[in-house]
Amino acid sequence: MKLKLLEGYNCTERDIRELRTFSKKIAFKGGIILYKRLAVRRGRNRATVAVGHSILTIAYYILGDSKSFYDLGSDYFEQKKKQDIARRALKRLEDLGYKVTVEKMGA
Repeated sequence: MKLKLLEGYNCTERDIRELRTFSKKIAFKGGIILYKRLAVRRGRNRATVAVGHSILTIAYYILGDSKSFYDLGSDYFEQKKKQDIARRALKRLEDLGYKVTVEKMGA
């Protein structure tokens, strides 16, 4: 059964359930993490607006593309940060004239 949720968007009941589940996850988990990261740099008011914006953006894509929500995980930004730090360090060493070979350390 298709429901007309927003003008121009046809959503199934499953889409609406996913959106509700997702918004609860974001509001309690991801939203708090995002809020804390932004509040330190930008202030509380801007962080609140940014969290609302991210929720609306994700809802737009879930409803528009009819795709299921895929959670990247709670440590996604930490892992991305590690990769960015390693990439910048390698680039800096190469700019200084060093030849760099990278190997992952054994556990």
